[in-house]
Amino acid sequence: MAPSITEVKSSNAKIGIYLEELATSLEERERLVSVLKLTPSANDNYDLISLLQKLVKYLKYLQDDLNSLIRKGDNVDLYTAQFEESVSRYNSLYDKLSEDSTISVEEYAFEASEFPRSHSVTNGSAFGNGSRNGARDTLPKTVRFQEDIIDDNDNFRNELMGTRAFKPYSDEDPANITDSESFDAQTNQQLFAQHQQTLLEQDENLDVLHESISRSHAMGQTINTELDDHLIILNDLERGVEDAHYRLNTAANRLHEFRNRLRENGSLVTIVVLTVILIMLLVVLN
Repeated sequence: MAPSITEVKSSNAKIGIYLEELATSLEERERLVSVLKLTPSANDNYDLISLLQKLVKYLKYLQDDLNSLIRKGDNVDLYTAQFEESVSRYNSLYDKLSEDSTISVEEYAFEASEFPRSHSVTNGSAFGNGSRNGARDTLPKTVRFQEDIIDDNDNFRNELMGTRAFKPYSDEDPANITDSESFDAQTNQQLFAQHQQTLLEQDENLDVLHESISRSHAMGQTINTELDDHLIILNDLERGVEDAHYRLNTAANRLHEFRNRLRENGSLVTIVVLTVILIMLLVVLN
């Protein structure tokens, strides 16, 4: 099934969300390294790798969709410009991340291929030749087998994303279906597609929320590790203070005991000293 403009818009929106998330992740990573002086954890690297994988996957899908629409002759100049802007922004973020020695991202480089020239039918007045059918560009020649492969890839991708067109079962011959029944089937198909698109957007939002929570959890674990290290240092300091306090109390007790003994035996020591002095005087005078 050929892609639609709605799918292209949805892919552009998802790529924009992922690019914003990648830019935010790089800012947080830079703040973690430059301000907190911490090394990004393995969880941080895994989240970044997952985000790069999603971006490369959606960029390839969008490029294939735009190529298919251009081959059909649709005017998608606006969307190709948005795609090129997204690729330019992704490459700038990729170059910034490739300078980080703590993570390897060489396999997630993305180089956009050139789009084929758009082909459209114009009236004769646009070229000034007055012809009835106007001028038509010649479509490039392609191999039938290659077109089948592209269609199979589109069908497989739509099956994985859940955007394959829904066809309700009916026992009646399609030739006998009335216009109202056809309109109802088309309406049901549109409702189902909108429902699937809503589910996809909810899944994407949940993925973004999950990745934000994962980054917060990783930062919380890092802070918890730092707090554990500081707690060990504080415990060592507390033990040192307790040892010093015990030694001071022991010295104070000994000093107090010495003073008490000095007070009790002070008079006896004085008598002994005076007796010695008197004996020495008697010896000298005689």
